[in-house]
Formats: sequence, C-alpha cells, structure tokens
Amino acid sequence: MAKNSVDIIAATQQNYTANTNGSYRVRQTANGCFKYSSAVTTTLATSVSAAIVANGPVTFCSGGSVTLAVSNAIPGYGYQWRRNGTNVTNATQNSYVATTSGTYVCVITANCGSATSNSIVVSTGSITATVTPSGTVGVCPGATVALSANTGSGYSFQWRLNGNNITGATLSNYNATVTGNYSVAITSPCGNSTSAATQITSVPISASINPAGIATICAGTAQTFTANAGYNYTYQWYRNGILQSGATSQVYLNSSNGNYTVVVSQGGVCSATSATTVLSVTNNPTPLITPLGPLTFCNGQSVVLSSNTFAGVLFQWQKKRNRHWFRNTTELYCNYIRIL
Repeated sequence: MAKNSVDIIAATQQNYTANTNGSYRVRQTANGCFKYSSAVTTTLATSVSAAIVANGPVTFCSGGSVTLAVSNAIPGYGYQWRRNGTNVTNATQNSYVATTSGTYVCVITANCGSATSNSIVVSTGSITATVTPSGTVGVCPGATVALSANTGSGYSFQWRLNGNNITGATLSNYNATVTGNYSVAITSPCGNSTSAATQITSVPISASINPAGIATICAGTAQTFTANAGYNYTYQWYRNGILQSGATSQVYLNSSNGNYTVVVSQGGVCSATSATTVLSVTNNPTPLITPLGPLTFCNGQSVVLSSNTFAGVLFQWQKKRNRHWFRNTTELYCNYIRIL
C-alpha cells in the first residue's frame, strides 16, 4: 500500500485502515509482474457540512412528490429530515420523498459534529380558476371586455356565457362583446375548476370632473383634476376648448385660469364629454416692505416697517432666526411678508 506515492511500512495486507488525509493506492504483484490501482483520496473532517437539493419541481399537484437529497452524502454519517422544524418519523436516510407541503431541512451528524442544511419549501395543492376582471364590469354598447384566466402547466380552457360553453373559446383569453355572465372551466393535472362569473352589463359612458363647478387656487400652486374611472377608459383633457397635448391620464394638474373639460372614451367605440370646471387663480400683488426710517439704528431706537396693502389682505409678520422663518399663527395665506 502506498500513500501519496510512498510505500506505507507494514501495509502489506489485503485491507488497510486509513486514518489520515491523503491519496492512497495499492500495488499488486504476482507472477513477477505488478500493477497499481487508481488512487482514492481521504479527507479528515474537522466539521460537518450540510446541503440538500430537490431532484424535481418543488411545486406539484396533490398526490405528487419530489425527492430531496443530501449533496455529497458520506457513508457513516447520520441523517434526520425535518419538516417545519419537526423531525419526520423514520426519515433517516440521505434522501427523502416529500409528498406534503412544508419547509424541509436535513440535520447531518458525525463524530466531528453536526450541521443543519439549507431549507427547501415544498408546495402542493389543487387548482382554483379565476377570471380577470372579476365582479361586475359596465361597458357601453359595442365595447369589448378582454377576459383572461389564470394559467399553468398543462391547463386547458373552456369559456362559458350564462353557464353554456362558447364554441371555439378554448384559449386562456376571451374577448366578450355581449352582456352576460362569463366564467371559465379549467382542466389541469391538479384537477378541474370553474371560476366565479364576471358579469358584463351595458352602461352608457359618462364623464365628470372632481372638483366640479368652480375651483380656486393661489398663484404658484396647481389644481389636481380627477376624471371618473371605468373599465378600459381613456382620457383627453381640454382647456378653453383646446386639446392639451399629453394630457391623457385620469388625473390632470394645471395652474392656469380657464375652463376645463375631459373627454372620456371606452374601447374606442363610445365617448362622453364632462361638464366644465372653472379654475380661478388668485394672483395677489407681491408683498413689498418700505422702511419708514433708517434700517440701522442704536440700542433703544427702532424703525417702522410698512407693507403694501390691498382690499381684503391680512398680515402676518415674521422674523428670521437661525436660518428659519418663524410665525405665531396657524392661518395660511397665499403669500407671506418676510423681513429680510
């Protein structure tokens, strides 16, 4: 017997007990000839490492399974599989066939210690068919509702209207053009399921703006206009009857005086124009301060500071301290007068 290509003294039997790291081979001599075996390498472990892998999909239908195995399992080591932190009875081999949902690990023990492997989450279940959009969908006459079902490996589909199969409607999507209750029946390796119905109703399209009527803002701020929402609605905003380029969202911000309307469309087949909301922008004069005397004065003296005025104005003086403005009122105005 040789270790690392060096003969081992007195190692001349058929068996040899290796108890140190190294690369071992044996030389056999017979009839005046000799040959060497392939080498084997031993490792003297000072600690235990643990890692597991799944030999297949970890998500499967009820009744399925997946084999979990220890990577580089070592003969003589002890194994204990656990599910959700609890030992699995009699699961003491270096592999385990999981048939139940849960989080699996393997605890590996040896003379040089023990270790817990990484975790693998196994999921099992059945199928539940769903339709998007769900509930009740109101559309104007002639509009189309794009229905879609949940998908999965091996799924097949049959769309139904008012409980009756729709001829040729066997894809995961279906464009509904008439009113009624739509559902989908799904057949899969996990079983069969029929969805709840999505009810499509005929509703004339309408358009409205919030806030309605007259909205007032201060100069330097913006008004947020919000149009009513609906299935597959598109929007175009107008100011004083002029189309506002790029203003095609449900929410629109503007800071200019004017008359605002929105045209709401559905599926490109019907549209409605809202009532006008008038935006009034209050643009007060810019506050000015006029000192009625020198701004530099001795201790005990003072200077009167006078601001401009106009009808309806209220005043709140402030004094700057430590780079911040302070005021002693909770009222908010469009402009503040500040002493610089």
